[in-house]
Amino acid sequence: MVKLIPTLVTFSSLLSASTALIALVMAPSSDARDVLVAACIAWSMGADGLDGPLARKLNAQTSLGAHLDSLCDLTAFGIAPALWLVGRHGVDLGAVVVVPAVLWIGAAAFRLARFADDGVKKTGRFGPAFTGVPTPVAAAFLVCSVAVATLLGERLIEVAALLVGVVLMPSHVAYPKAGVGRWPWVVAVPIAVAVLARHAWT
Repeated sequence: MVKLIPTLVTFSSLLSASTALIALVMAPSSDARDVLVAACIAWSMGADGLDGPLARKLNAQTSLGAHLDSLCDLTAFGIAPALWLVGRHGVDLGAVVVVPAVLWIGAAAFRLARFADDGVKKTGRFGPAFTGVPTPVAAAFLVCSVAVATLLGERLIEVAALLVGVVLMPSHVAYPKAGVGRWPWVVAVPIAVAVLARHAWT
């Protein structure tokens, strides 16, 4: 039973992402809905950062867990963020946001498939590095961009963030696996969710 813990943590990411998708389908466009979606993506990021170390510590690494992790990542960091931006601006901006959102999902799928095939191969100045920006980092950048765009009242910031993710996820940029590649987002994403929550309830 103990060895099931990492898989359950991974599965919680899928449940969280599914909650975000259901909210996007059922709830009217609102600031409160955006807070919920951002919080769900943030939860998935936390689960994604925890399940791997747990699996290694408990000697519970399995092919099932690896496959489930990729499916959860595609849902949480590929599909959910893209549909979130379409839900926020699709009616007003049309293809300007829809096309980058579709490309975002494709870029995330490609990035995850390449990681499943290659793993961590590069070594940058900060140690082991991923090839291309990981999908959780791209999603973190998007969540922060939504918070900044909300504060400034400039929605094209969010479209630009989509395009940046589309370019960087499938790129060959060496992105640090740990340290400076991870911890800034651990701080920035909760702040972004808090900013969105403050905007929704003030």
